[in-house]
Amino acid sequence: MLLAWLTALLFAAHPIHTEVVANIKGCDEIVTLLGSLGTLYLILKAFDSGDKKWNILAGIVFFLTCLSKENAAAFVIIVPLAIWFFREPGKEGKPSALAASLPVIAAFIAFFIVRGAILHWRFGGAPMELMNNPFLKIEGTQWVPFSPGEKLATIFYTLWRYIQLLFVPAVLTHDYYPRQIGLITFSNPVAILGLLFHAGLLWYAIRGTRRREPLAFGIWAYLLPLSIVSNFVFPIGTNMGERFVFMPSAGFCLTAALLLSRSYKKSSIAVYTILGIVIAFFSLKTVTRNPAWASNETLFFSDAETSRNSAKLQNACGGILFDKATQEKDPEIQKELCKKALVHLDRAVNIYPNYKDAYISRAGCNYVLKNYESAIADYKMALRFAADDAKLKTYLAMSLREGGKYQGEQKRDLAKALEYLNESWQYNQQDPETARLLGVANGIRGNREDALKWFSKAVELSPDSPSYIFDLGQAYSAVGNDAKGQELRKKALELDPKLLENRGMK
Repeated sequence: MLLAWLTALLFAAHPIHTEVVANIKGCDEIVTLLGSLGTLYLILKAFDSGDKKWNILAGIVFFLTCLSKENAAAFVIIVPLAIWFFREPGKEGKPSALAASLPVIAAFIAFFIVRGAILHWRFGGAPMELMNNPFLKIEGTQWVPFSPGEKLATIFYTLWRYIQLLFVPAVLTHDYYPRQIGLITFSNPVAILGLLFHAGLLWYAIRGTRRREPLAFGIWAYLLPLSIVSNFVFPIGTNMGERFVFMPSAGFCLTAALLLSRSYKKSSIAVYTILGIVIAFFSLKTVTRNPAWASNETLFFSDAETSRNSAKLQNACGGILFDKATQEKDPEIQKELCKKALVHLDRAVNIYPNYKDAYISRAGCNYVLKNYESAIADYKMALRFAADDAKLKTYLAMSLREGGKYQGEQKRDLAKALEYLNESWQYNQQDPETARLLGVANGIRGNREDALKWFSKAVELSPDSPSYIFDLGQAYSAVGNDAKGQELRKKALELDPKLLENRGMK
């Protein structure tokens, strides 16, 4: 009873579980662990009683558990190990550990067949895209996989980070996406430490299995679920995540409880003192960490400093600030929000030069700040990764149009203005304002026929605009057709009697 109580207390208080409990996405982790432990309980009950109904129920529960999350696969091995460690399989008419675990094995095979039928037997490959494969690096201008040594070193470095968090969960974050953990080699002592420590755990677990040492089972209960999310078995899309250690932490807490219970007979006061300090720290950290999960915005900005090298999180922070800016009515506040957003978005792009979403948000911020050249460059970069995105082309056309207007009106650079406006027209040939601006620019340069063509196009696209009709009238007069010009100007003033006043022509 002491062992169970210690294990449950440590597990319940551990702050590394905050992500799984506070995040709705963590429901799958909770259901998987509960289902897996429930399956183990039912198998042991069937072993002890000999009643087959518990075997049937165990198979059903485990099948449903696997549907929740594939991490349950670790219990295909943990269940027979538990029978080996804590029962006497093969004696006095009892089945072997393997035979007793057949319901679990059968349920997993059934799940595996269903999975293959739906997903067509495709398993987690390694995409050549950093947000879904952290084991990529740039060589020249190409993304290439880490070398085997680099990948192993990075994995063992990550495994040691898990150990650190389990013992001292002082600094938590929900985001470990690239490059929060960068490229690690075995020149890094932490990678070597991770390798040696886990090799030692594995050695002790194998050695203790023959002797049926409970501590060895606790280590297996940690290592087996951890192996599935370690990137050893298949790529999981990121280096690590606190949610991934939810199931392995049950084995960690069991191992810690076993060590504490062994010391209990020698000094119960020392055990209670240590436990009290640990539970107090764990509980305080859990309570202070919970508010970070109040909303996406709170979470992102709470963790932005911790995960400074996560391109995904920096982009998320920049995106939130840009979204706020687009909803802000005060131009000055809007500009300040965009300036703050650029700090995060610049960092996201520096970490991951192919980050399309970061380029889009950064381009939007630059557009608001009237940094049109930067906005144009960013939208063009985004189009390199999504060449057929019609919305992106529209945004780029708008930036080119406003950039052309700025070059003409503020910089008095008609050549640059025409360059931007002509390019804008190539991306969006349905924008009457671009056509009008091309008419103005050509008119100023003395290209009267071209100006007439563009003003005509503007009216064609927006036939009810008094301003466009008036400009077309001016263009007709400029080419010598004053009668047509007067007719169009009169029509424009009928549509909007205050047109000349609004344009400052009175």
